[in-house]
Amino acid sequence: MSEQIPESLAQWAVDALQKQFQDIGLGDLWSLIDNYIVEGTDTFDEIMSRIRYDQSAQQVLDRRFPALKDRPDLDIPSYLALENQYKSIIQSAGLPEGFYDQRSDYTSWISTDVSPLEVQARIGTASQAVANADRNVKQALADYYGVNDAGIMAHFLDPKKAADVLAGQYRAAQVGGAYRSEGMSLSKDLAEEVGAGDFGGRELMMGAQQVAGDMDAAGKLSRIYGDDLTSEDLTRETFNLAGGSEARKKKGRLASKERASFSGASAVSDNSLRQRAQV
Repeated sequence: MSEQIPESLAQWAVDALQKQFQDIGLGDLWSLIDNYIVEGTDTFDEIMSRIRYDQSAQQVLDRRFPALKDRPDLDIPSYLALENQYKSIIQSAGLPEGFYDQRSDYTSWISTDVSPLEVQARIGTASQAVANADRNVKQALADYYGVNDAGIMAHFLDPKKAADVLAGQYRAAQVGGAYRSEGMSLSKDLAEEVGAGDFGGRELMMGAQQVAGDMDAAGKLSRIYGDDLTSEDLTRETFNLAGGSEARKKKGRLASKERASFSGASAVSDNSLRQRAQV
């Protein structure tokens, strides 16, 4: 004959289960859950499976798990697991207290099926953007995408934007910031085109410096000899983008005209960033 579980121990288990449901925000359903326990449904997973489709619990469930209406494929334990994974990623990233650390913050991610891995990628980009003290990069984010300092983190964690798109926007802002540091501006589209390349931060700065130097010389020569050479032309040539070969021809024509008038080397460099990097 099996030994009967002491009543005090059984009550301890019930109390622990009640606290568990209170902690996950379902304390208002305890009277219903207590009835389940009396009827023999007494494990967490069994209760969750039963309560998911209990009409008397729907109002509380809708309030606590609002993303379920968009994700009928999810059971409640899976929903809770996603919340915990998101929270762990956020905490590991060292984000400020009060930022994306509430259950309601995760609703959009769950509703749109954003995986924890994608959240981790977003966090990486967002943290990098926030940590970057370069005012030129931050200004480029504001100019290109309307993102101010206070909104940088929220922008990069926006569940409506794909992680790769957000990373591309940050790279474009780095390009724009490099140009701003040289006293130049660059269109958003061209910055995104440059940013799509595999250039590192040092290469971007070198490229912007080269364009600035070539632009200064080219501007003077263009006024003398014609054959206008724009900063976009020089950017395309420097970063080997589409249209760069035509810009190189323009530079060559200006250099030839300059050499025809003056002996010595041209003031306009004939090297692209890639060519210089390979030397």
